[in-house]
Amino acid sequence: MPKTPCHDAFNAAKIQRTKYPLRSGAYKLREARTALRRMQSTMTGIRIRLKNPDDKYPCPLLGCCTLDDMDDWLKNLPTQLATKLGYDIMPAIEALTGDGIAKIDVDGELYNAKIDTRRLLNDCETQHTQLQANVVAEHQAIKSGYSDVYALLVDADGIVRRALQLIDWCEARARLAESTDFVGMWDWPAV
Repeated sequence: MPKTPCHDAFNAAKIQRTKYPLRSGAYKLREARTALRRMQSTMTGIRIRLKNPDDKYPCPLLGCCTLDDMDDWLKNLPTQLATKLGYDIMPAIEALTGDGIAKIDVDGELYNAKIDTRRLLNDCETQHTQLQANVVAEHQAIKSGYSDVYALLVDADGIVRRALQLIDWCEARARLAESTDFVGMWDWPAV
């Protein structure tokens, strides 16, 4: 049976989260989005460094890693992302009912997020295998601007962004319903 370190990390994170359940999810989704953006920024820092290796005054900090541990960080990124999906992102979406989001809306978002997460975990496994075999090939991809590892971060951010849009939509809908200027559908004057 093939090794599945990203699926294993995801499942372990889900189990760990059951020890510390979330009462609401919006804040955790915002935290996850910040962390994903920081990882994306780190990838941009790595790209700049790889494109300018002769820089006389390189910044040793790239964001989430240093120049010295850049390759290790890249190799571990797929499993880090799987852990974030299992510990923060998916449980936060499940906990959105604690933020006043209707269960039917949460269930619909969770359904879509599970499909995307399943696909993303498979992509993480592929990238993990490739990075363990040859991280230098990823250097070339990063330099060219077509990194599949970066795409993993973008896909995870898409899951979070969509859930945050649901929150914004539900809050806007609630504000409209509470508005004194709102004319309910059944209150319209007869024509």
